[in-house]
Amino acid sequence: MAGVVALRHGTHLFHLYVAQRYHGRGLARQLWDTARAAAAGQPMTVNASIYGVPMYEHFGFAATGPRVEQHGIAYVPMRLAPPAT
Repeated sequence: MAGVVALRHGTHLFHLYVAQRYHGRGLARQLWDTARAAAAGQPMTVNASIYGVPMYEHFGFAATGPRVEQHGIAYVPMRLAPPAT
């Protein structure tokens, strides 16, 4: 498997994963573009891994709160506003 993307409730980015050997080939961007199109311009959310925060910021997400740790898993809640009309 090279990568996977999954949405929950249509606008929460639940999974965006690219296997390390495929990093740097634009696969994350392709998966992201697919997820964004599926969200149909609605605001999106993600609980970003600490490692993934810079990528999500590059995609336009902004943190909505501090780093959280639940059940041993650390993440940063983030949101992407829809484009201004």
